[in-house]
Amino acid sequence: MNILAVTSNTSFLRALRLEMPLHNLKRRGRIGDYRITNEFLHGLEPDYRFNVLWLQRVSHPGLIEHLTQKVRLNFLYDIDDLLIGHPTYNRCSILIDTEAIREGLKACRALAVPSRRLIALLEKYSGLALQSKTFLCPNGFEFSDTRRRPQVPQGLLWTSSDYLALTRSKETVIKAIDQFSQKMDLPVLAFGYFNKEVKPQIKNLVDLGPLNFWHHKTILSSLPSMIGVAPLETTGNPEDMDFIHSKSDLKMVEFGGMGHPGVYSEALPYQETDLQTGLLVPNTEGSWLEALTVVYEKKWRDASTEQERIIELRHMNRIAEENWLPALKGVQQEGSISVRDIRIPRFSKTGIWALYQRSEFWQGVKDKLPRPVRQLSKKWITGGKR
Repeated sequence: MNILAVTSNTSFLRALRLEMPLHNLKRRGRIGDYRITNEFLHGLEPDYRFNVLWLQRVSHPGLIEHLTQKVRLNFLYDIDDLLIGHPTYNRCSILIDTEAIREGLKACRALAVPSRRLIALLEKYSGLALQSKTFLCPNGFEFSDTRRRPQVPQGLLWTSSDYLALTRSKETVIKAIDQFSQKMDLPVLAFGYFNKEVKPQIKNLVDLGPLNFWHHKTILSSLPSMIGVAPLETTGNPEDMDFIHSKSDLKMVEFGGMGHPGVYSEALPYQETDLQTGLLVPNTEGSWLEALTVVYEKKWRDASTEQERIIELRHMNRIAEENWLPALKGVQQEGSISVRDIRIPRFSKTGIWALYQRSEFWQGVKDKLPRPVRQLSKKWITGGKR
């Protein structure tokens, strides 16, 4: 089995839901070879041959139609979020071509998602019947053999790879985290994206900014015991809540799987999971303060037992073998296809830039972009100047 994986993501999701399972399967001899490329098929050897096509979050107008013709609708489509939703708290969601996502959902032979709830929400928003072709592929990790010894937490961890998924409860949760960290004189290590509204409200915040996927995981594994905080909104408008409900239990995998005790909102992603770690609490100031105190004073002693169970359930050896491999086998073709056979000329009436220009998505956003940005977009999409 040789695989061609196409992704719209350049770092976090590419590493988590492509590189890690593919490397694991190849290392253990379960697949032959693989290549990973972007939506514009850059950097591929023309003679590379594959019999499995895997698209991750691909929403390039025209590319899905082009590839489905070449592989006869026989591909795996991986969606980790409700990308056809538009939450009010995430301004970047408007940049996703939801019609292209719907086309991918409709055309794929197999669909991979990290949670059962996401299947139902994708069906709700797309109007498509997806259950019968969906493979549940929860997030896992290549955990090391080293286990953390339980100890009193030395600080708090807060990671946000996207816009903070808090609306009505934002001020309440932030206030509780700030009060606890000051009372116990503990730093709050913040990784990722925290806007100017959040940073001034936490006196002990150490803003470490965005990190690449592997750097972040290395730090999580090397830090002393910390309390991971993972707040999610639990009340809000229906579209915001559907988007939040579609999220996975990844924070539990990261914090609990690395031996850090945690406090999590009583949100569906943390309730509807096979993982048990830390404490789940309502988004009230008193509940968060109490939970943080309990974890700091005694709950940290359970961290090693919780870590062992998470590693057992979510080690990539298991997730790749039991979840990803069946999904890939479900779209494996009898013959192979070369990269040369699926290439699109960069400049022609049917080229990549032409397909992009004709898309409804591009027509809707192009006039809102400054000319230099449009020119840079063309250069990025085509891989260089004409």
